[in-house]
Amino acid sequence: EYLLIRSARTCAGSGCKLTQPWRFDLKTATYYALTVLFAAAATAQETPTVNRVLNAASLTLPGGASIAPGSLVSIFGSGMAGAPASASTNPLPATLGGVSVTFNGLPAAILYVSPGQINVQAPWALLEIDQQERTVPVVVTRDGRASAPFSATVARYSPALFTVSQF
Repeated sequence: EYLLIRSARTCAGSGCKLTQPWRFDLKTATYYALTVLFAAAATAQETPTVNRVLNAASLTLPGGASIAPGSLVSIFGSGMAGAPASASTNPLPATLGGVSVTFNGLPAAILYVSPGQINVQAPWALLEIDQQERTVPVVVTRDGRASAPFSATVARYSPALFTVSQF
């Protein structure tokens, strides 16, 4: 898409007027009206897509369960953030770089966002006292645009270890 601009608007004091931009050719002593083309930047924003929700330490689905309440979780997908950003406050924010994440409608604390990966702490209230496991919807929202819900299994426990080779 292009915008064609043939005149300019100048304002001085309380009045504005439209003026035609001109170019003067020194060789021929002729004035030419200028036509300026600007390429309009694409403003369409991608809707976030969630492909995987995993235990951040193992990046696998240990024992068939994906995550546990209060655990660190890595979310993989596309269009999830405009640019990488890391949390710099304590407590961790619920929104970072225009991105928020909910598990069953509960906000997650965000550590890191990027277009392809988000790291969060899962909300502690994901399971009732008597529940051992259940499936919850995970939704990533970027600047007001929400992903389709991704079904993640939450278990009471999901042990995993971070290793040196992960860093």
